[in-house]
Amino acid sequence: MGDGKTTPARTSLSETISNAMRKRGFQFVGPVIVYAWMQAVGIVNDHETH
Repeated sequence: MGDGKTTPARTSLSETISNAMRKRGFQFVGPVIVYAWMQAVGIVNDHETH
């Protein structure tokens, strides 16, 4: 079962995407926000099942 401590808030991919977007002029796109977006659109699915 999930304890909420093992689920990452960011990954290397979200950091890479965040850096690329910042280089293109986007603001407020840190790796945590990008990771949440990746979850929302289905790129990652780390939701735990009970």
